[in-house]
Amino acid sequence: MPKPGPEGTRVESELGPHRTSGRGAPAWIPARTGSTSSVRPTGDIVALSWPGYRCGIAVHGRSPSPHARAQWVRFVDPRGGTGSAMDIDRFTTLVAQLAGIDRASSQRVVEAVLSTLAEHLSRGEAADVLVRLPPELQPYLHTAGSPERFGVAEFVHRVARRDGSDPGTAEKLAAAVFLVLRQAIGEDEFADLSAQLPREYAPLLSGRSVLDPSERMLARIASLNDTSVEQARRLTEAVLETLAQRIAPGDVVDLAARLPVQLHQPLRRGVESPDRRMSAREFAARVSDRAGIDVERAVRDIPAVLAVLRSDMGDEFFDIRVQLPGDYWPLLGIGPADRGSGKAGDRRG
Repeated sequence: MPKPGPEGTRVESELGPHRTSGRGAPAWIPARTGSTSSVRPTGDIVALSWPGYRCGIAVHGRSPSPHARAQWVRFVDPRGGTGSAMDIDRFTTLVAQLAGIDRASSQRVVEAVLSTLAEHLSRGEAADVLVRLPPELQPYLHTAGSPERFGVAEFVHRVARRDGSDPGTAEKLAAAVFLVLRQAIGEDEFADLSAQLPREYAPLLSGRSVLDPSERMLARIASLNDTSVEQARRLTEAVLETLAQRIAPGDVVDLAARLPVQLHQPLRRGVESPDRRMSAREFAARVSDRAGIDVERAVRDIPAVLAVLRSDMGDEFFDIRVQLPGDYWPLLGIGPADRGSGKAGDRRG
């Protein structure tokens, strides 16, 4: 694997030290001796050319050309460090043990967490951490773009999407990775990393639960619809307000008892303007207007919210379901095969 290094990092090779001019870019050098080299950064590529020899290029995330004889260079932290004291096997084994998963799964989780972290950090911030990681993991933290600043719920959602897990699982897995990352890069560097992240990340960085119940619920909905957590929040609040208009007040109370308190306000707004005869078409139109999305998108995304409600409420969701006529079935995720089979009336989560 290529091993990126920050700007000004010293490169140790059999030809002696050279300096890279590309920050965080992967690099490699020919194994054979030669004369003076030059380093040319080209985006995510660093090419080291040697007179009389082929030019070797290592692209981020890929192996070098098979036509060139090469060895990976070793990047040395200008502050005196010599890279990670923890190799890839030790890193993934510790994550596997902490998370209770197998080694193959731990490799995938580590890649998902580091790739998501790279999206949040600037190139300089990422480079400071990157030089202390095992070489095989460094490409995942390499970043060439502008940092995206997003909250911890969105962080967990992105990890879940990359790992193919649910947000609750992704939260626990990410916490395990951060615990091992702390060991790998050292306390001082980890403190610098923590300072670059919002305070809401603190529990996750300490290996603790970070999502409150509402964020966990929204992350599940975001995962089902493949949207951001903020989009899921707007959609969920719109669905809850509209649903509270459509169903009986007593069932709104039961629904509120099963929901995180942060999501009670939309229910209160809905109860204040009841509309018990609202059709499914009007339901989707109101959700569309409140969430700021088009009606077609609302029809496609509403079932995810109702599916999560059904899962969390269990049998009590049936009391809501029986108040909604057949035109609501697509919004409830009831397909044509279920409509005539008797399953539609028995869907209780």
